[in-house]
Amino acid sequence: MSRRIFSIAKIGLRSLIGEWPHVTIDANLHNVVPSVTALLPHLPAFWREQIATTAFRGAPDSVWPPGMPMSRHPDALSPADGPAGSDLDLLRAQTLDAWDLTVGVLNCAYAVESIRNQDGAAALAAAVNDWQIAQWLEPEPRLRASIVVPSQNPALAVAEIERVGDHPGFVQVFLPIRSAMPYGRREYHRSTRRRSSAGSR
Repeated sequence: MSRRIFSIAKIGLRSLIGEWPHVTIDANLHNVVPSVTALLPHLPAFWREQIATTAFRGAPDSVWPPGMPMSRHPDALSPADGPAGSDLDLLRAQTLDAWDLTVGVLNCAYAVESIRNQDGAAALAAAVNDWQIAQWLEPEPRLRASIVVPSQNPALAVAEIERVGDHPGFVQVFLPIRSAMPYGRREYHRSTRRRSSAGSR
């Protein structure tokens, strides 16, 4: 479950509508980080060392316990070397091509908000976003994505939005339903304004 800030303007629908007689969008595709090792190329040396020398195995990639019916779509196929949602070719075959989608919006639920070390959470959020750019957005022009942020720290969340918010592939911010404090508190006001301004460009 997530609360998503969605921008029609930024996803580019106005230009798309002019090019195609109809536009088909799936705004709820879920891409999954296969393991924390997939993020290592996108992490600073300090955090790579922390992962290598500790028992940290990464943030949870699902709010559902493994094996529960709600943990994945019943028709979702898993690649041979990773969990369902971790393979771009399968995503193309199962959704983009199968449904002739014009645009698919990725929502990565990598739970950085569960990490107690807030600097570590911010580093992992940045790594997930860079991984999304490299592994999903750049190879597949039909995809857009949601910015993953360390929502437990509004200032760090704003910093991540400002870092990647101008990338044309990011069209919204992914926020978990469960939060350390209600999103209506004033601590989150700046991040809400930043999400709105990023989406209006």
